[in-house]
Amino acid sequence: NCIDGALLPDLTVVAHVNEALRIFACTRNPFGLGLMGSDEQCNSTIAMGLGLKVTQCLALGFAMGKIGGEPTSVASGFEARLGNHLFLRCGAKTFPLEYAGGFGLYHRGLRFDMASTLNPEVGITHEWSLAYAW
Repeated sequence: NCIDGALLPDLTVVAHVNEALRIFACTRNPFGLGLMGSDEQCNSTIAMGLGLKVTQCLALGFAMGKIGGEPTSVASGFEARLGNHLFLRCGAKTFPLEYAGGFGLYHRGLRFDMASTLNPEVGITHEWSLAYAW
């Protein structure tokens, strides 16, 4: 993973408990390595949570995370499927206080995601990703 020039290793594990429930745990920079980044960028992060598919078109998520010595953060959100290829997402997080929304487009293994986050102190930031699964 790369944040403003910082090179950070990520490790994520996802367990599919059943058709509707997934549990995950992830860590970023587990050894506190600061490769090409500031101390603030290179804090270790740990998070865990779950995703629950409520209906064919609605999924809910909940996560708890900790970044360095900061307070524990709690996040929740939902994802709604509209049609065969479009997903809308919305969520919030307690620390730092943030609200997020976005969408995803999926077609034959190709995935494009875009999200915007509103942080009262930082303002609006945007993220996007492009992935292909085969």
